[in-house]
Amino acid sequence: PKQDGSTTARKLIAHSFMQTGRFEEARRAYHLVLLSLPISDTKGRQEIADLLAVAIYKQGENSKQQNRLEAAARFFEDVAEEAPQSELAPQALFEAGTIREGMNQTKAAIAIHQKLVLLFPNSTLSGKAQVQIGLLFEKEGEWIQSADAYASAAQVIPEESLVPHLLFTAGLFYEKGALWEKSYNSFSEFTGRFPQDPDAAEALYKMALARQKQGKVQESLNLFEKVAQNFPETPFAAEALFQTGEEAFKNLKAIRLAEPLAKSLKKKTKALEKAVTLYRTAIETRYSEVVTASSHRLGEIFEDFKSSLLNAEVPRKLKEEEREEYRFQLEEKAFPFEEKAIEAYSSNVRRVQNQNGPYNSWIKKSYERLAELRPSLFRRPERAERVVTVIDTTLLSTQTPEEPRWSMVRARR
Repeated sequence: PKQDGSTTARKLIAHSFMQTGRFEEARRAYHLVLLSLPISDTKGRQEIADLLAVAIYKQGENSKQQNRLEAAARFFEDVAEEAPQSELAPQALFEAGTIREGMNQTKAAIAIHQKLVLLFPNSTLSGKAQVQIGLLFEKEGEWIQSADAYASAAQVIPEESLVPHLLFTAGLFYEKGALWEKSYNSFSEFTGRFPQDPDAAEALYKMALARQKQGKVQESLNLFEKVAQNFPETPFAAEALFQTGEEAFKNLKAIRLAEPLAKSLKKKTKALEKAVTLYRTAIETRYSEVVTASSHRLGEIFEDFKSSLLNAEVPRKLKEEEREEYRFQLEEKAFPFEEKAIEAYSSNVRRVQNQNGPYNSWIKKSYERLAELRPSLFRRPERAERVVTVIDTTLLSTQTPEEPRWSMVRARR
């Protein structure tokens, strides 16, 4: 559109101020030019808005060079306020946010970066602003907000090399906040997009843990198995095997020896063998914490089986003398499992004799169980000795006990 003489004159004056470095005067002059341009002149208004943005931005740069940081931040914020359609607006906001960060004005910095993301979602700086938001929330200990920012940044940031770290950190922070579905999703995207990343094993393990926390047992077990298969030499494979053993132990404890005893005994014995095998496999990984945890669990497994035998349901059809004999036989069958438990705990305690092994909570628990089971030998001050790596395979034998056979038993008198 054709411009009148006054508009042209204002533009010339504004250009003159700009060329001579008088940016405040140029800023006011460009404002007057904008006021005189019709709304329909979109091209002319865009040109003047860009020049107005430059004038304000230059003021910000000058203030920053003079270390007048508060003034500099305000100038940069003014660019987006007065010339939001200019190309400099997102850059100015990012600069303002960075200055506020340097001044430890965390909340103000977050608000500025959030404004950038909201107003300029398609800007190449939007992803970087999301990262800064995440860093600032992380600094404040606001894990969920930080995770949200990192997860959003991963979708838009142009630097692909940063994406794995953003997704992984988001998953960790969601986990920290017990948001298991979001944690799972972040780690799932991580493993899907970066299957060869050095942290892929841990991410897959974290996915399994998230599903476990959600009560999705079978899915978690499938994922733990996948960790053990795909990353067999890692500590996460060892942890996955232990977690699988934990689920098997839980199932074992849930089985009660009831009538018909032969059936329930067979079921519980099968569950026992499965749990022992899983913990044994975990022990063979040689990762210290998993080894001592699994070894202690073997003792607990045998104690559980012993208790189950002692508390097994006695057939109602038996006479009193036969019931007494039945209980006696159960006690006889239970005793070897107490011995196995003691040997399992003792084996774990002996691990502290090795120069490479630390004294940890699992070994402490084994000491405590031994003090209960054999107080004369173990109820004494604990010695923080060193750990043994030898695995006692005799602990792993789980012969199936038989139900008492009444045709061959005489009542005890």
